[in-house]
Amino acid sequence: MTCKRWLVWYGLLHKRLLKKAGFLLILCAIPVIALLTARLSGGEQGLVRVAAAPETVWEPAALSVAEGLRSDGSILSVAVCDSAEEARQLVAAGNAETAWIFSSGLEEKLQQAARGERVTLVRVLLQEENIFATAVREKLYGTLFGQISYAMFRDFVRQELPESGVTEASLREIYDAYDYPQGLVDFVFLDSGLDPLENASLLLSPLRGLLSVLLLLAGMAAALYAKNDEKQGVFAMLPSQKRVFPLVGTVLAAVSMTAVFVLAALVLSGVCTDFCREAAMLVLLVLTVTGFCCLLGILCPGGRSLGALLPLILVAAAAFCPVFVNVRSFPWLSGLLPPYYYLYGLGNPSFAAGAAVYAAVTLSVSYFLYPWLRCR
Repeated sequence: MTCKRWLVWYGLLHKRLLKKAGFLLILCAIPVIALLTARLSGGEQGLVRVAAAPETVWEPAALSVAEGLRSDGSILSVAVCDSAEEARQLVAAGNAETAWIFSSGLEEKLQQAARGERVTLVRVLLQEENIFATAVREKLYGTLFGQISYAMFRDFVRQELPESGVTEASLREIYDAYDYPQGLVDFVFLDSGLDPLENASLLLSPLRGLLSVLLLLAGMAAALYAKNDEKQGVFAMLPSQKRVFPLVGTVLAAVSMTAVFVLAALVLSGVCTDFCREAAMLVLLVLTVTGFCCLLGILCPGGRSLGALLPLILVAAAAFCPVFVNVRSFPWLSGLLPPYYYLYGLGNPSFAAGAAVYAAVTLSVSYFLYPWLRCR
């Protein structure tokens, strides 16, 4: 078969896929997920809703803390309530995940905390404990610590330099001069060629992982289509050694088309940090997913068994690959899943070599295993 005929055949496989409603839904899901994630990240509505209220009435110190949290612009969305009862009702109705009730006399209690006394600054109400409620409390602790640390600084100056006559405004100016609003820690990738993570969005960060799992879904769906063709004998006229090519071609066509949508979504959402690196790792992801799905399709005796494995594979990819968190407990299991090499390879080039070896091994095994298992 000439190169031109191969290209025509490969193009026809693309055309067949575009007639599959399930595959079109996967392609449509990519921009939808990217758009929703980008809008959540850039909008004013935070991921965690907090109801802030005073124990009795709002005082300047408590209101300053609440307004500072409200203007933070992160995953936190703060609703300032007039009373503690209003905040409780918002939590009870499910309109807020947690309520923060600021104690009366907060200014004096901050002074007591600065002197090492045990006092209650804020009471936290919530329906259930979860990772997001814990994370946003760290924002509260950080804001309160800023108030306490200034009180400690002021007390220290007044005690050690009682005759200095430094005014409150001067003390605040000196304290703010040593503030680091950008943070004391600067996060960067191990590979210095990538930009720092200081502007990375917490909501956008899992987008790349979610799209890689969606690309794996497209590959497994294409393997199911190829299994159906095999059952119907669509390519039965081919020699046994060549019947693996429709399987590989179908999966490769589906994954490569999906990868184009994924790359466009990453660029438009602002997640893409280096286009050339991103494109190169996506090419490797396409090859690893193709090899994985083809090998899985060959090992599964029928479409039903492959379909039963599909949700398990997707859940495993989301759980054991660094989509949301880095899981190091089962490295052997993570190493079997294609998104693992892609997500780590963007920051560590050594994973690119692992992805190339993975693709070569799975595709080679698929080529030699197909006639032995599927053509007997």
